[in-house]
Amino acid sequence: MQIPRAIEPLFKTPKTHNKIRGGRGGAKTRTVVSLIVEVMKQAPLCVICGREVQKSLKESSFLAFKNEIYRNNYGKHFNIIESQGVIESVAGGRAVFIGLQQHTVDSIKSYEGFHWAWIEEAQSVSKRSLDVLIPTLRQDKAFKIRIGDAEFVFPLRMFIYTYNPYSWDDPIDMVLPDTRDDVQAITINWYDNPWFKETPLYQDMLTDFESDEDKAEHVWNGAYGSSQGAILAKWIGKAERE
Repeated sequence: MQIPRAIEPLFKTPKTHNKIRGGRGGAKTRTVVSLIVEVMKQAPLCVICGREVQKSLKESSFLAFKNEIYRNNYGKHFNIIESQGVIESVAGGRAVFIGLQQHTVDSIKSYEGFHWAWIEEAQSVSKRSLDVLIPTLRQDKAFKIRIGDAEFVFPLRMFIYTYNPYSWDDPIDMVLPDTRDDVQAITINWYDNPWFKETPLYQDMLTDFESDEDKAEHVWNGAYGSSQGAILAKWIGKAERE
């Protein structure tokens, strides 16, 4: 399993809330999907894979999971139930794919026995959805898992949020500020992904910067406004492209 160095804290020092933010090409989705698949293959981990709005399964990460399972020849370890939008593992794990907006405090109680939640496009998630979701997971303690040659310890109750921020006051960062003890903030962009330049997306990125640099700064470098972090991302991104 290949892990970009910038995202290693998710594996080595995971916290209850792990915010992974940055632009396109940083391998955020691929890394999180790989992690969940590896853990579900070995343990009865139940995971909510959600986003604010999901009108159909096609809008979810279901296909990314399916591809990851087949890419690793793990088919015999999983039962992919596309008609129900559910992926189960022989080890007893279960992944469901939901839109948070459609749930209430009462309806989401059906997931109280779940352990992890991964929220995609978390820059769009509302405060209401976070207030409904976060109390739902109530597991405690931690567990060990071996991935490759390394052993990792993860909380049994854990949230992962992946996103490209819109602005400094996105609800995800207001509800879960970086300063909280139970929050870990990780920033990863395309230049932190050592395999990115080998993909077709690299040329797409160069084209985007040539045609609309301001838009590309957000899409690829995760920048917004003129904050110090956005300016730093712009300098680093320019240096890497050159």
